[in-house]
Amino acid sequence: MKPIEIRLDLNSVKPLLDHIEPILDSLSDELVVPGNLPDDDDLLENFWEEGLLESQRGEMDTIKALFGESFRETGRAVMDIDQVDTVIKACSAIRLKLRETSLQDIPDSDLEQGQVELEDLDSDQRIGYGAYMLFASLQELAITQMEHGDLDDQDGAN
Repeated sequence: MKPIEIRLDLNSVKPLLDHIEPILDSLSDELVVPGNLPDDDDLLENFWEEGLLESQRGEMDTIKALFGESFRETGRAVMDIDQVDTVIKACSAIRLKLRETSLQDIPDSDLEQGQVELEDLDSDQRIGYGAYMLFASLQELAITQMEHGDLDDQDGAN
């Protein structure tokens, strides 16, 4: 399958990426959703949580690389097909964290249905909502590629 190329307007996206930088850093140090293991086995619980955190760190590193220096110079990001699953997970984690921070006063149902009145939001919420929508769109793009990406390979084309 071909890599997924994303082109975005840098002036529009830069404030959104700046807004999520602290979120990416926090998600490198703490799980977005704590694990629910029995409390009677501390060793297993620590091992399990460290494994989940290590996986989440990799997901955040993938997003940092996708929207890193090269993207900030060109507005172009390329996602290899082997990164799609990681990107989907990272987008979910970022969106959950945005719900806990910038968007905590907005009902989840409004966020999911896209029924948010921008004029009712303060500037932090607007930027948070923009970032939320950016990562929702990226997640949709990645999922669509996973579902329909094999169409490019039917004739042996790469």
